Amino acid sequence: MALSVARQTYKELLTFVSPNEMSFALAMKACNNLSLNQAEKESSLKLLFDDVREMGFLGKRVVNELKFGLPSEEKRKELLGHPLIGRFDKRWNRCL
Repeated sequence: MALSVARQTYKELLTFVSPNEMSFALAMKACNNLSLNQAEKESSLKLLFDDVREMGFLGKRVVNELKFGLPSEEKRKELLGHPLIGRFDKRWNRCL
């Protein structure tokens, strides 16, 4: 229930305002804390990461939340296509 409220709030955020790095980091924190199981958490974080990457807001706060929710480098590489260590595509953080 709480996670669905967080998801709805996130959708409204994208519709009515311009998000920033903090918006994405807080949405990820909500997913990390409110997901009922790891599969739900991974699915939610993957969708958020895709938006972050597309919009160019991959900063330290977002990376920290992703690493908290997906502590294994291998899992991050499998789900996100990148282990979030080292250099990133410059387009992923172009808005910071």
